[in-house]
Amino acid sequence: MAQEHTNLSLGDNSELINAFRLGLSLTDSTGLGCEDVWEIDHENAKTQISEYLQYLTDSFCLALDSKVLGEGERLIRTRMDIIFFVLLATVKMNIQSSGSHGTGTYDASVAPCWVSPYDLTIGQIDGEMDHVTKESPQTTTRVDYLLRYGPDIGLHTNLVVLRMSTSKPDRGWGVLAVLASIHRRQKKAGIKADVYGICTDSHNWIFLHVDNTGKYSRLYLDWAESHQQITNHLCHIVGQAVTLAKEVGGFEEPV
Repeated sequence: MAQEHTNLSLGDNSELINAFRLGLSLTDSTGLGCEDVWEIDHENAKTQISEYLQYLTDSFCLALDSKVLGEGERLIRTRMDIIFFVLLATVKMNIQSSGSHGTGTYDASVAPCWVSPYDLTIGQIDGEMDHVTKESPQTTTRVDYLLRYGPDIGLHTNLVVLRMSTSKPDRGWGVLAVLASIHRRQKKAGIKADVYGICTDSHNWIFLHVDNTGKYSRLYLDWAESHQQITNHLCHIVGQAVTLAKEVGGFEEPV
């Protein structure tokens, strides 16, 4: 079985992404009435952490800023780490304070966690048969963040994040390629769950959603104008991972 390593964060013109787009097995749901997936319910709209995240990211980036080095990858990575890890911690603390587990302590064994980074294997799809055969080439790509909620890291995830290339056009096709692979695995395993993807440089955000029927949609947001909406969506996705973790019983072994 052939296997190669590739980088899906190279923008929309990489050879692998172009091949993926030609054999895309998912269905674009734009204009089909499926955009309500991006409507945040009343409870999630109460998230009050975006201003705190804005303060943290601005403070850390100010400390790291250098006239010699300039603003580069380390600032992007720092901003992404702050946003993703603080949001996960906030969701966990909210669950603990609400007593959702029926006890006064948080059960870490059924808590989702970030895996960062992670090398994910993607089977090349047959555009006509819509499946991966034993002879299909296997591609390994590094995802920057993966939200894991169960024992099988390549199966029990509902969110993957790729860092956006800042120098090339990117509509999130690399993330969608990963989501298509996860969707096929979950479908084969009988798992009916939505899966999300994010392509971001911490300033510009592309959210992608694939439902259990294979329909996908995109949402474009800017942190400067929509940081409250971005944090609401992230908390909603992490909350879904918490529910899924309870359903599968958490982790059977240490992460």
